[in-house]
Amino acid sequence: MSQCLQSLKEMYQDLATRHVYCPLEAEFRQYNVLLRLDAGDVLREVQQFRDEVRNSPEVKFAVAAVAAVNSDNFVRFFKLVKGASYLASCLLHRYFSQVRAKALESWTISHTAALRSTTFPVQDVVRMLMFCSAGEAADFLQQHGFSVNDGLVRLSRKAYRQPELPPSRKKSEAILSKNAVLIGEVVNGGPLPDPLQHTPVCSFDSLNKYRG
Repeated sequence: MSQCLQSLKEMYQDLATRHVYCPLEAEFRQYNVLLRLDAGDVLREVQQFRDEVRNSPEVKFAVAAVAAVNSDNFVRFFKLVKGASYLASCLLHRYFSQVRAKALESWTISHTAALRSTTFPVQDVVRMLMFCSAGEAADFLQQHGFSVNDGLVRLSRKAYRQPELPPSRKKSEAILSKNAVLIGEVVNGGPLPDPLQHTPVCSFDSLNKYRG
């Protein structure tokens, strides 16, 4: 997808030299930015967009997502996910683990002293970090070194650790629920065209000899 969007970006640039502009450019520029939220040069690239695209709701949304990830603002990030389109939400899903891990690190520092621990309701973790269930949240917390018992997670600076392998990504029911049409219609950006009706032609004559 990254390679396709890169080719599309180059096509937009070539067309712009002839003053030809595409109606869905802002949407696909948004996707390109959302794929590179933590890239250091992504905002510099946005500044080079023509005014109409740079000031579009799609690109402004993508810039807000960049700011949320770079400032470790998990509240703002998940609020953006909830208000995003289906495809934009799918692209933001790839950052869930990163944003959640940063949130856990911040909570551990802010809620505990160096040698103390504190408990925190798992359901609050589910709500704030957009997990689908308490079980999914508990798995994530345990992968980061925290113990979970009776619906409570024990936060401790001493226990916190980064997992050796990135946590596996699980489907988000909140994102899946946004899609009310066929995947083909999502990709097409609207209703699918009626397929051409093909009339079969026999390749053999009455003697069952191949016609060629």
